[in-house]
Amino acid sequence: MENYTSLRNLFRDLTFNSTSDNLTLGDTLINASIKRILGLKSWPFLLKTNTQTTVASQQFYNLPYNFGKLAGSGVTVTVSNTRYAPKEAPNVEFWNQKNESTTITSNIPEWFFILNGQLGFWPTPSSAGNTITYTYKVRFKDLSRANYTTGNVGTATLGSATITGSAASWATVMAGRWIRITAGDTANTGDGEWYEIDSISSSTAILKRNYAGLSIAGVNNAYIIGETSPLPEGYDDIPVYEAAAIRMARLDPSLATQYKATADEKLLGLVREYSSLTGGVALDESEYDATRINPNFFVQL
Repeated sequence: MENYTSLRNLFRDLTFNSTSDNLTLGDTLINASIKRILGLKSWPFLLKTNTQTTVASQQFYNLPYNFGKLAGSGVTVTVSNTRYAPKEAPNVEFWNQKNESTTITSNIPEWFFILNGQLGFWPTPSSAGNTITYTYKVRFKDLSRANYTTGNVGTATLGSATITGSAASWATVMAGRWIRITAGDTANTGDGEWYEIDSISSSTAILKRNYAGLSIAGVNNAYIIGETSPLPEGYDDIPVYEAAAIRMARLDPSLATQYKATADEKLLGLVREYSSLTGGVALDESEYDATRINPNFFVQL
């Protein structure tokens, strides 16, 4: 799994230039390429499902920080064993008209509306504890933070979501990044796998899924907390090859052509593998043609 630092280092190596100006340009080009690729299709790897519970007499509920847009069939509210699917209010005027009376409540939602980063229901839920469910497309935030490696990991327990650092000053802003405990050949070492961080503070990280390696206790282990690419593993270096092709277009056109060919080949593989939520992807190669990529994306520098 590639992260901001590893992508930056690959761009440095492909362009044979370690100056800060070149690396800053690489950051810009890589992030632009990621956005372009994410905008090509409704990629299933960008979809996440979120659940919340209703609060009596509370109409609006905060959406996740990385919420981009609703996906799939919209929003449902499950009351006991019955799932209700309210319709989306067509516009703010319609929503305001429905809410002219603020006293209407019900456990059966008829309409929903997204406003100012919140999800609202009409009528307002009358009871607490009902399950709100929706699938959304994750919003991409530019990669910009270098790997954090200060200190060590002192405790990680098989089947637990808690990782404890040693001489590590972790910050809450690291939530959403990924952590990997360096693998070794002896007991009390990490498994080398990446785990997404759900929350983090001081020297404690809570993972989104339980740690699956052998338990670690009493031994300090090297680790990385990284800001990772949203693209799937194996295809997350495509933006670097696209960026390097742009950078080398004048300096070494032949090499730039090779880099672009590598990026196009990998992108075709990404389309083949991830164009569907299921394993049976029916896709003709004619659906993706590298020659039809917007030429304005490749600029001369």
